Amino acid sequence: MLHGQWCGRHSQFSLRHPQCFTVSTSIKREVVNSPAPDEIRKARENAGLSQTKAGEMVHVTCRTWQQWEARPEIKSHQKMHPAFWELFNIKLKKLKKSKEIKHG
Repeated sequence: MLHGQWCGRHSQFSLRHPQCFTVSTSIKREVVNSPAPDEIRKARENAGLSQTKAGEMVHVTCRTWQQWEARPEIKSHQKMHPAFWELFNIKLKKLKKSKEIKHG
């Protein structure tokens, strides 16, 4: 969080003059957890994508995607990092919009 003052005397943002107007900003962060393997698989299948194409969307190999979809009890299972899940969903939205425009 950023705290400071706008100093009218100096026409700049400052931390020096407490009598000047205080500006406060904060960035709201959304918590994104690692998705479950079934959630990953269902999202991919609902989009009509192969594991290879889904992996290409987030810049990973087909094998990595397979590890994310593997059940947790399987030795090769890997959790998908939330950043990859977020990127995949962002790109899915863009893909759906572009399909709607072509068919619209």
